[in-house]
Amino acid sequence: MMKLDWQTVGDIRKNTKSLELWDGDQQHIADVTRYDDTNHLKINTYGNELDVAALEKVIALALTHLGDFEDGTPLSEARMTQEVLP
Repeated sequence: MMKLDWQTVGDIRKNTKSLELWDGDQQHIADVTRYDDTNHLKINTYGNELDVAALEKVIALALTHLGDFEDGTPLSEARMTQEVLP
């Protein structure tokens, strides 16, 4: 079983905060990013395949460790730019 580690990082130029996911070889394989200018929350897997259970855990970690948007809006109220059809 592959062990994945994570860390949070901020980028003041982009006004973002991210939870990065790293594999055992110290390769950056995914991140969940909070965009404070637009109140968006995005996931990037950089083309890597992740187990759904691992992705769910990463999202839960991000919701806990990234904190609210700078304007106080909770991450659970992030704006959407895509709509999943029923």
